[in-house]
Amino acid sequence: MASILRYCVAMPKKQCKTGTGSLDLAYITPNLIVCSMPTSDVIKGWYRIWLKDLLEFLHQKHNSAWHIWNFQAEPTGYGDHEVFGKVDHFPFPDHNPPPFEMLPQIVCSIESHLIQNKNNVAILHCKAGKGRSGTVACAYLIMKFKMTFDQATQVFTNSRMRSAFGEGVSINSQRRYLRYTHDYVHVLNQQYKPIDVEIDAIKIYGHLYEDIDLKIAKYTKGGCVISDLYQFSQNDVVDRTSAVLVFKPQRLIVLPADICVMTQRTKVVGGKLPIIHSSAYMWFNVFFETYGSIEGFDFCQINGRIEVPWKEMDGYKGTSKRGSELFEKIEVYWHVTKGSLQLN
Repeated sequence: MASILRYCVAMPKKQCKTGTGSLDLAYITPNLIVCSMPTSDVIKGWYRIWLKDLLEFLHQKHNSAWHIWNFQAEPTGYGDHEVFGKVDHFPFPDHNPPPFEMLPQIVCSIESHLIQNKNNVAILHCKAGKGRSGTVACAYLIMKFKMTFDQATQVFTNSRMRSAFGEGVSINSQRRYLRYTHDYVHVLNQQYKPIDVEIDAIKIYGHLYEDIDLKIAKYTKGGCVISDLYQFSQNDVVDRTSAVLVFKPQRLIVLPADICVMTQRTKVVGGKLPIIHSSAYMWFNVFFETYGSIEGFDFCQINGRIEVPWKEMDGYKGTSKRGSELFEKIEVYWHVTKGSLQLN
């Protein structure tokens, strides 16, 4: 029964055959492995990889030349001592990209292990071994092998996913951060410095409802937690027409490097029960969106803007399940703070 449950949970992803069965695990390169969360918990073991099975596989295939990278911000399925301390933690929340600054740090950590010995292998996991692990795996392919965004995401999809089950990295915000990684490597020669900006306005075009909840959030605790930065209210609406809603915060809002814009509409059923009618979010990095454009990067820019259509927002758990359409597109405007560091 447990093997059937594990197979059903892992079904969209390719399995690695072992002598006694299969593991929810895939080789992206001969030295880079992605898997779902291993666990020593009796209950979770019914539908996740048993830690003892993973360790047995690694010892048989790679002796002691392995090391694990864990990206779970939520509780994990094992203790560090159960893998002999051979694990590094770079936690960030499920269904979201990591803070951009974290990606080069992770890749550097992985590469420092792999270059020590040609037989060394790196095992990357989150919970499902897809979105977060896939984002890091693709970033590694881009930074290490100078792959393009398209090449890296295709290699990961071909290696990790069964045919007809979609992209390996499918969440729009995670894919946006991989495009940033492409520019970081292929355009900027791996130059990046976080900047702070002040928000000017958020414009919602083609809105179908007046009562849209809007807020912006940021990472705290090193990327482990998403915390509200500002909740807009109707008092922040400075222009309201049939075509556009314009929000301007009533106080100065300084945005850090990575920002999440969240939209939602709640309706009351039966006069008492509030239910979520629609919900969507998107992450972006102000450095890349301020200085980057189709024509290239211009570090003299002091104003920034991002435009995202409703259909490219992330929905429930990063899927396309956003509920009924709330608007046609959303635009965010900001300017670089005077004291913020810029590249010249």
